[in-house]
Amino acid sequence: MLTQTAKKRLAVVELLASLTLITACGGGNIDTATDASAAATANDTATTRQDATPANDGTATVADTESRAHALAYTSGVPVGVKLSSVPAGYVQCADEWNNTMCNFSGSTTMVYGAASAFIAATVAGPFDCNKANGTFGDPVPGIAKACYVPSAPAATPTPIKLSSLPASYVLCADEWNSTTCTFAGSTTMVYGAASAYIAATVAGPFDCSKANASFGDPLFGVAKNCYVPSTLLSGTPGPAPAPAPAPAPVPVTLTAARFSISATDFPNPDRGFYGWAGSDFVTAYDAPSVQGNYTAGQRLVLANVKLDAYRGTDLPASFLTALNSRFGQLRAAGMKSTLWFSYDFSEGGNDAPAPRIKRHLEQLKPILAANADVIPYMRAGFIGAWGEWHSSKAGNSCGYNSGATPCATADANRLIVRDALIANVPATTQIGIRYPADLMKWYPSPTQQTRLGMHNDCHLSGGPSDTGTYQTTEQRTYAQQLSTHTAFGGENCSAEPRRLSCPDILTEGAQYHISWYNGLDWAGFITAWRNGGCLSKVSSSIGYRLQLDGTSHATRAARGGSASVDVDLRNVGWGRFFTARKVEVTLRHRSTGALIKGSAGDLRNLVPQGTASSRISVPVAIPAGAATGDYDVYLSVPDIFSTTAGDARFAVRFANADNVAIGQAWEAGAARFKIGTTLSVN
Repeated sequence: MLTQTAKKRLAVVELLASLTLITACGGGNIDTATDASAAATANDTATTRQDATPANDGTATVADTESRAHALAYTSGVPVGVKLSSVPAGYVQCADEWNNTMCNFSGSTTMVYGAASAFIAATVAGPFDCNKANGTFGDPVPGIAKACYVPSAPAATPTPIKLSSLPASYVLCADEWNSTTCTFAGSTTMVYGAASAYIAATVAGPFDCSKANASFGDPLFGVAKNCYVPSTLLSGTPGPAPAPAPAPAPVPVTLTAARFSISATDFPNPDRGFYGWAGSDFVTAYDAPSVQGNYTAGQRLVLANVKLDAYRGTDLPASFLTALNSRFGQLRAAGMKSTLWFSYDFSEGGNDAPAPRIKRHLEQLKPILAANADVIPYMRAGFIGAWGEWHSSKAGNSCGYNSGATPCATADANRLIVRDALIANVPATTQIGIRYPADLMKWYPSPTQQTRLGMHNDCHLSGGPSDTGTYQTTEQRTYAQQLSTHTAFGGENCSAEPRRLSCPDILTEGAQYHISWYNGLDWAGFITAWRNGGCLSKVSSSIGYRLQLDGTSHATRAARGGSASVDVDLRNVGWGRFFTARKVEVTLRHRSTGALIKGSAGDLRNLVPQGTASSRISVPVAIPAGAATGDYDVYLSVPDIFSTTAGDARFAVRFANADNVAIGQAWEAGAARFKIGTTLSVN
């Protein structure tokens, strides 16, 4: 809680903020921005567990409310640390969360971040990655795609100038590897490079020459470079220009690189692919042998069908919640994850529950879902109507077909209640599949407005061009395709005719709709048709992400107490995205002792699906001062983000690359890591 002193200060600041907003923005409601974070640990799976939280990703947290009372400030008339209801006058968009994420400017500025009528201002340094803005600002409007805005004329970044020689009167002040800090006050024109390749740019002191590539670019790849400044800057007294000194002999840094062979093998991987059977009722009829059989067959997802018929008019009992939690524990122990599906009537009858009851049930389910977020990557919207497929509701949650006399306005209002309850109570790491694009288009006219709600098409490639009523217009198909570039699209087939069973049909639409999860039960003959057509393996390996290594590069040696950087070039060639913030992890393993040194970086959600070019992730690895000297083999891996599954090799990603024993490249299944065939010497 705020102390009385902090409350008074906060009140004064908010009053000033209101006056400033009236002047700068033409009015608007404001309130102080708050943020909170919570840590969680895992308990026994037979009882309700705490939230399975992502491992620490290094993002900043927002200070507590009392600290904000002291920290509120103003820059250019915009209140920093205060929620805004609109973008201030004179501000323009510079980046967004998902597509063009980098906002390039130098120095610092007051940035505004948000969407719709919810924004937050903060002072940030450029360049700024808008994809990571939630860590700096907090999330002003969860579930909605947001953007970053800056004043229309931010400070321009000086253009670096390439030189073929070191200018007269410039002297060495630091280098990349040993004496890295160039100490001076204010700003100056620095020259960076070696041999006959230099770049000049204006920088502020003190300056870290080991990070000069980020400011200047790399003028001479693979050669150690130095930083130079005017001699008068270091001497403190001006004097005649000395005779030009010859460029210092470059200190060579030996780099080692590796390239990798692509594999077409359909490797099992978590959070993607065909999903199999787990029983007719996940709680009361869990089929452990089927789950194990699915795992053995290479599937990593199952359909968790949860039936709520007995609870249409009552709260969910504690015994039911305990049993559900236990089932998720069994699934985790089997190395599997789920596609979750709740219904009140698993038949065409559509005897569901009223929207307020659905909301109440989701509130009761929230702690169970949070505790098991690690094994719930996908969930159908469910609950409403026949089979939980959002039609034929007898409780006022749909209109038209088999829905009685419910007015569509009433049905729309009830569907909004359920939508909001899903967003509020389902873990943010779980993608929710809405049945019909018409609902999504009503709620979010632009397919880029949000990133939580995707689609699940229950009659994909079945029942003619509309997919049995899924799409009413061409515009709905276009919307679904655009939405699926950044949300998950799931599906299954049905027996409605005509069926589009050919390989070209699934290969075309799989790519168009970025399919990530798909029913692998062959109840409508599609799996058999794809197997007979010779494309089943291609379909199976393309669903969801498929992570391909292209190359790596790193120095051959590093010093104890220093660091090494491993550049990893990779791409996602699968149909769909990653939907959790998995990182690339580098492991150095001592050849004699087996000692491990690790580092990680990146966010694989940023890899575009169906990638045609490499993206580079530079992974820093800090070498402990007490590390054993000698040679270390280099490995790459992608573990899960959750504390409950991060150490389990079954939940790690396998790269779509082949072993090459001749050059020491091989997948190690027990540790879920790829030996890349290079070494790094620590001295």
